[in-house]
Amino acid sequence: MNLAFILLLAVLVSSPSATEQPPAAPAPPLPAVTRIDKDLYAIGRLRINTKKRELSMPATVNSALTLEFVANTRDGLKAYESALTVDTDAISFNTALLLLGLDPKNARVPTEHFDAIPPSGDPVEMFVDWPTAKGQKHVRVEELLFDRRTNQTLPEGPWV
Repeated sequence: MNLAFILLLAVLVSSPSATEQPPAAPAPPLPAVTRIDKDLYAIGRLRINTKKRELSMPATVNSALTLEFVANTRDGLKAYESALTVDTDAISFNTALLLLGLDPKNARVPTEHFDAIPPSGDPVEMFVDWPTAKGQKHVRVEELLFDRRTNQTLPEGPWV
């Protein structure tokens, strides 16, 4: 009886628990900030124009029907509830925003899901461009977000 208990204890001690995670694979190296021209920088596939205060990046359209986010990063887990997947990672994206002069000190982030107090921060505008047979299409991101309750696209509004 004592032997069985000792063996069972050894098995329990050496077996990974349900809360333990296997070691994570090493993250790929982040792209460097590269200066292309006087006012133009690149971070991976992001292009940052500091003179125009513009950030551009490639993205793909997701087939989400219900949205919680406008976009997610390529390694993000929210593509099923995001309109776009942008070809970047969170650190590179935030670095690009800092290069444009956005200051995290100006931000007020939500403190809870569906926070009644809206977020605040440096104002930004968001556009989506794509090629068409008649040339480049350029629209505000709100025009691509449809509200089924009102049967309309979102009205133009502030983004921070």
